[in-house]
Amino acid sequence: MLDRDYGSAVFGAVCVSLAVGFLLYWIMLINVLPRSLNPAASSMLPIISAAVGSSIGGLLIIGVWSLRDYFISKPLEVSSIKLRRDRSGRVLHISSFGGRGAVVRRGVIPHPRASGRRRLLGALEIGLTVAIVLGAYLLVALYLGVSTPLLVVSSPSMVPALNVGDIAIIVGADPSSIRVGDIIAFNLPEPYSSIMPSPVIHKVSKVIRENGAVSFRTARENPPGVDPWTIPAEYVIGRCVAKIPYVGLIALFIKTPMGIALLASILIAWILYSRIKGGR
Repeated sequence: MLDRDYGSAVFGAVCVSLAVGFLLYWIMLINVLPRSLNPAASSMLPIISAAVGSSIGGLLIIGVWSLRDYFISKPLEVSSIKLRRDRSGRVLHISSFGGRGAVVRRGVIPHPRASGRRRLLGALEIGLTVAIVLGAYLLVALYLGVSTPLLVVSSPSMVPALNVGDIAIIVGADPSSIRVGDIIAFNLPEPYSSIMPSPVIHKVSKVIRENGAVSFRTARENPPGVDPWTIPAEYVIGRCVAKIPYVGLIALFIKTPMGIALLASILIAWILYSRIKGGR
């Protein structure tokens, strides 16, 4: 009797178990979150649910596919020899009708459907990875109560509090709780939004309360000076509570022409390497 590929069965069972666990946890969480979130954060729940659902669906598909390979696949017969293949179509084991077998080096006999199967599984894995990363980011945004929880500092205007390349961690804040000296992230009103990129991270220099409305004057630290604009409360994204030093330099570099060229070169090299490797 030929040995079964227990690896694919274990992998499939783990994927299905994770999918079911995530689904049950999200169902429990979605019944609690709306009661504890403000309306702005609650509006993001459909997007987060879609990302979580995509992740769960991807895990289920990959898990069921792996289990299907384990339970349904049969050894291929060539004359008086039986071949055992893995999920990618590579020959793992050859045995004769007498039961004597030998391990075969990988990639000896390609399965005619292996290429399409590998492409499909690869696409599913990439989609699942993207959905998980997006879902994690949206969950962080939901937890912090702000649509943009991470901002890369691209200007030296707040040195030494924030350096170029720092990642500022932004938390949603009630405008009435913002005080002079707080560092806030905000979008620029007209006509400044057409001159400078948004959002901007500067320090509050003055809080203005008029007719029940709140607005802010902001200032930079390098060089010291008061900004020309007045920021209404609805333009405020949130308060900066911490920073991750210099990690954002990678994102800033990728935006430059040299960074784009380097990224394109790496992508082209990876595609060529995949084609050469697949053709062996």
